[in-house]
Amino acid sequence: MYKSKKTIIFIIIILMISLMACSLTGAKATEVPTSPPEASEAPANAPTQPVPTTESPTQEIPTAEPITQGGADGLEVIHPIFYQDAYDGYHVVGLVKNNSNRPVSAVELTLEARNADDVSLLKDNNDAAVETTIFYPKLLYLFPGESAPFDYSFDIENDTLASIHVTATNSYSANTTRVEANVVKTEFLNAGSGDYYITGEVVNNSSTPMYLKDMAGAVLDDSGNVVANDWSFSYSHFLAPAGDEGGMDRTPFLISLSGPEDSDYKDFQVFLDAVVADEMVIPDLDIQLTNGYFDEYNDFHVVGTVENRGLETYAPDLVTGLYDVSGVVLDVSSVGSAFFVEPGKTVPFDATYFSIVGWNTDTAIRVDSYTVQMDPYWTNAAYINEVVSLNTVNLTESVNGNTWEFSGEVTNDSDKNLGRLNLMVAAYDGETLVAIGEATVFPQDDGYAPGDVESFSITIYLGSDMDASTLTYKAFLQGEVK
Repeated sequence: MYKSKKTIIFIIIILMISLMACSLTGAKATEVPTSPPEASEAPANAPTQPVPTTESPTQEIPTAEPITQGGADGLEVIHPIFYQDAYDGYHVVGLVKNNSNRPVSAVELTLEARNADDVSLLKDNNDAAVETTIFYPKLLYLFPGESAPFDYSFDIENDTLASIHVTATNSYSANTTRVEANVVKTEFLNAGSGDYYITGEVVNNSSTPMYLKDMAGAVLDDSGNVVANDWSFSYSHFLAPAGDEGGMDRTPFLISLSGPEDSDYKDFQVFLDAVVADEMVIPDLDIQLTNGYFDEYNDFHVVGTVENRGLETYAPDLVTGLYDVSGVVLDVSSVGSAFFVEPGKTVPFDATYFSIVGWNTDTAIRVDSYTVQMDPYWTNAAYINEVVSLNTVNLTESVNGNTWEFSGEVTNDSDKNLGRLNLMVAAYDGETLVAIGEATVFPQDDGYAPGDVESFSITIYLGSDMDASTLTYKAFLQGEVK
């Protein structure tokens, strides 16, 4: 049974991008994150769906006829088409719909793909020609009336695809319960060259914990037909029941996908495979946010700490969402920490690796607030090796503009043989954590014996308003026991 814990997650709804963090009920920030140098002012009316304004030529794809193909057990394949991507690979895309009165799982789709001479262009794993191939849609479960997108990609040498046929040929009964969830705060970005982004928030509206098993997004043409689709991997897979006091009943998400080039598509759809969650242990981790900023390379950083109040060691998986002033989700990062947090300890983190704001100035200047939450599904202690803290290190520092570089040597001062080493240098303005740099090093032989020394280098990318000469730093050193 799920048990809500406010200390599991601490989501900052509005956080000043200066060094002061606010509580859940804090006042609206009066300052915004330091913008990239070339984008110091936000437009008066920021668009809710930014789309390139340059004219896009009409592309002669998809090339398949707009048809509906049949299937077994009430399954229907809707409008399958194909196109070539930027690497000349073919994609077969469309929807499969469950028209039956029962939920199904693992829907099997069978594809035929032929050239103009009616010769099959499909091959098996041994590169031998085959008449058909089997693949599956993006969602595992389909309940009555639901649809799921599919995308099968393959390469063809010295030939051209002329026709396809997709049929739903098999499925299994689903022994699970659908959860009521919806998608809000969405944004669609056509980035050009066949790159598309869908962002938003998934909300659990039910009274039960939710497992978001799969999630996919699709780009639609003017008739509402799927022309490209892909999975999302940037979201929290576990959501608490509606109204959770810690904010774990929702998650930001990002879907990045590739599709037909040079097309001005503006519509999209999000598909959720949300089911009742089995019993799950929620790590007792407390997340505190301390800073957020753009560095000189226009990468956004959200900095904070994770305190482990439990009895197990965890490597937290953190989902970070960036929002505009109206609450629209602009970008999402979902990354696991290289650092393991031992019971009773607090470890800094830097959430970065955002897909959009680092290159898209129009989106970057709209960042107004952010959230960080743990994904309990991937924050798992079961597989983790024993870790030890290390204390012996020699550091040399140098500053080059807003880049703070460290080099040094760390000693295995434990009595254990170690595998990889996790190293971090954290920068502080007074007692406030403002930035960190990390490195992971691996042995060249069988590991690090007690007394072994390893060299390393770490770079901290500071914000434009940070001065390394006024900051202090602290090293965090950890080894994984072999």
